[in-house]
Parts: sequence; C-alpha cells; structure tokens
Amino acid sequence: MMPRLTLWAATTAFACSSLLLNAQAPGGFGCGTDQARSQLLMADPRMAHAEALYESGLQTYLQAKAGLRDEADTVIYHIPIVFHVQ
Repeated sequence: MMPRLTLWAATTAFACSSLLLNAQAPGGFGCGTDQARSQLLMADPRMAHAEALYESGLQTYLQAKAGLRDEADTVIYHIPIVFHVQ
C-alpha cells in the first residue's frame, strides 16, 4: 500500500496545481481539473496505479460499511466534488 506521505504529497501537488489554474478564464475555458490531472499523470505515471489502489480500497470499505447497516435497501451515492479556487 502506498505510504501516507506519498499520498499526501500527491494530493498537495494536485491542489497546488489547481490553484494555478483560473476556473473562470475567458474564452470558454472552464475548470482545469482534467488538465491538472493529466499533467500530474504525465509527471508521475505511478499515480494512476495509486488512484486505482485508493479507489479499490475505498470500494472495499464502503461495501463493508454497507453490510453493517440496518436498512435492507441501502444505496450508496458517489458525489464528485470540485472546488473552484480563484
């Protein structure tokens, strides 16, 4: 499993690179999340593997927690959140 420091560094790098992009830029350019993520993946291709490991662990955790609920018809919603920082 990826060390927490590496995950923290990757998250911090992503957040800092997002700050450099203007979410309200003129000319039709919107959120820069996809471009920033692409740049991070090009800089460190291992990040895609780390993302897959994280997602796998998250899904395992959510499925384990869902089994502990009392309700028979539990629905888990994945709500993506994007912060636009100017």
